[in-house]
Amino acid sequence: LFAEDLWAAETWAPHAVTPATGSGSKRQAQENECVPEAAVVKSMAAQSNINGYASQRVTFQVSACPSSGWQYVDPSGKVQGPFNLDKMVLWNQHGFFYPALLMRCNPADKFVPFAELWPPGIPPFTIQVLRYSS
Repeated sequence: LFAEDLWAAETWAPHAVTPATGSGSKRQAQENECVPEAAVVKSMAAQSNINGYASQRVTFQVSACPSSGWQYVDPSGKVQGPFNLDKMVLWNQHGFFYPALLMRCNPADKFVPFAELWPPGIPPFTIQVLRYSS
């Protein structure tokens, strides 16, 4: 896999535009594996208060990290994907994803910033993901 697979990666992630070496160990790859998608943990609702103004009610579901269906919105506003989990893990290891990048793991979900997709303490693309209803 190459950084060039990402739309204009040289523009928005120049530090990561190098061929993937695949030098990660087999154990590291196994640690990045997700549990089956069917293992949904729970649903929650949250209401945020931004700058003193109440925003709309946000509903999300804590779900197992899916192995496919990942999409993001590139800096020009175009939806890229869907991509499989292995590609997303690799791109994340190379620093392509920044906190404000809009992403989702299922076409039925709402795009949200990358930083909001993971429960506190859960590394990206491992065990769980927060899925937001559209």
